[in-house]
Amino acid sequence: MTRTHGAWMIVAALAAGCGSVDNDFLYHGEGTLTGRLLQGGAPAPGALVFVRGEPRAVTTTDLDGRFELAAVSGRDRQLVALWGASHGLRRGVDLPGDRVRDLGELLLSGVGVIEGRLEFAAPRRAAVRVEGTPLVLRPDDAGRFRVGLPAGDWELVATAVGALEARAGVRPRPGQAVSVGAVPLQADPAYVCQPGEPRTEVYSQGGGGALDLLLVVDSSGSMAADQLVLAQNLRALAASLEATLTDFRLAIITPGIECPGCPPCDGLIMQSCTNETGESGRFQDRRGRIDDPTTEPPTFAFTRDPACRVITRDNLDCLWREADQSSVALVGTNGCGYERPLAAMRLALSAPLADVANQGFLREHARLAVLSFTDEEDCGEVGEVTEGMSVIGGKVCYYASRGEGPDGSGEDPVAGLPYRLTPVEDYAAFLRELKGGDPARATFSVIAGVDDPGHPEDTTIEYVDTSEHANVQTVCARPGCTGPACQAYPSTRQIALALATGGAIESICQEDYTDATLRVGGLSSGARLHFPLGAAPVAPETVRVEVAGQPAQGWSLELDQPAIGFAAEHTPPAFSQVRVDYEATCP
Repeated sequence: MTRTHGAWMIVAALAAGCGSVDNDFLYHGEGTLTGRLLQGGAPAPGALVFVRGEPRAVTTTDLDGRFELAAVSGRDRQLVALWGASHGLRRGVDLPGDRVRDLGELLLSGVGVIEGRLEFAAPRRAAVRVEGTPLVLRPDDAGRFRVGLPAGDWELVATAVGALEARAGVRPRPGQAVSVGAVPLQADPAYVCQPGEPRTEVYSQGGGGALDLLLVVDSSGSMAADQLVLAQNLRALAASLEATLTDFRLAIITPGIECPGCPPCDGLIMQSCTNETGESGRFQDRRGRIDDPTTEPPTFAFTRDPACRVITRDNLDCLWREADQSSVALVGTNGCGYERPLAAMRLALSAPLADVANQGFLREHARLAVLSFTDEEDCGEVGEVTEGMSVIGGKVCYYASRGEGPDGSGEDPVAGLPYRLTPVEDYAAFLRELKGGDPARATFSVIAGVDDPGHPEDTTIEYVDTSEHANVQTVCARPGCTGPACQAYPSTRQIALALATGGAIESICQEDYTDATLRVGGLSSGARLHFPLGAAPVAPETVRVEVAGQPAQGWSLELDQPAIGFAAEHTPPAFSQVRVDYEATCP
């Protein structure tokens, strides 16, 4: 007994005193990390999860928020998770080898936003990667880029063909935007382009997170055909959000607000009125369909369906039901002639509507995106213009938006109200405040009358002459359409709000809105269908595309940009890596 006890004591002493032996034994080879990500008590599907510094230790959470990934074992491995652009975590984890480490339920918190701008002649040909992560950022035409990261130290690395590498250290703060300023990319004096040289472009797909998407659909008399096309296109938008595991909610309002010029519809008042839902920011729950397309405008029929008030992946037929070609986006054409999309948006997302009639939509942890679909200008708040003036009518909205009438007058000739509307910045501030002041979590986008889609900021209100009651000049016409109803008018206030919030701006004068709505959805969720190339391929047959390491399906080469575009049904999954190999031409 004595000898046995002594032997046990020696082994115990060795185990206690030789920590390095224990470490070598426990932290050798690979281990497996599992867990479940939660946000606001609910699962976080489509979150990117990785171990910092290990390019192969990457995965995404399933619909229940669960993940599993293998990584090289070691002490204080840095587990990082990102859910959309607004939530994430960074946590040190001890990972023994050949074992499963279950981290249980992990709660996500707010991330910080890093913003910067590349100084480079062709910024779209550059890339900015976050060192030690699978994240690859692509700047826009102005060189701007942004990324949400958990608190801590990170390093950004900017690269481009023919340029020297540039690095910048960053330290994000949760819920705040931090600018790294201008990052110059210097030309590499030793680089000489060779025609047909191999190129590899790598992109990180976005997606995941939660998104609350509010659509403002114009219900004026010229919008029947546009509404029908939009309704059919919305299913593609929903499919794209589904593919990227975005937890989305969608609701639809009109720009109609009850006012002196827009009373409730009844047997006598059938035009320029508010429908039986009350509108005024209330979510629409009427399935509309065109009952008689031969009338001008077409005749609509409506059926109330309370299940369509808030739309999720569980009731997508509210967006488009092929059997009867109905949609809650078909809001009709007898709507208010004094369109107030910005005021209606604010009503929809504020108390009391947000807590009563519109409850169940706006979530604290979700990103917020608003998309306005209209061929008219915004008319501010009720009471800011005189309604019902003969000859002038709804043109007063344009006079007030521009700040002067065609003859240079500063107020209307009836009530003497000044030509002035609530500043656009008030609505931008309202959206930011809804998301705790975080500008990355709220955007306003618009599909409207735009003079030059390449330079939407140049869209202005102009008059056909300088007479007191002059008409407003149109900015574009629907393709293949003739007549006054085919024209779209400048929507300067909504364009300004989109510019102020980083939203998308698209022209309503298109035959189809699939690309426009997908760009809005991509901007809102971070997911993309178009991946610009740094150079044009010498031939299409040299192009090879992979998604998550596998040959991609449903892609095409777009030569005019150039870019790789995916069909909506082949949207790359959330946070997947898209790789494009090709032989490039020289500039």
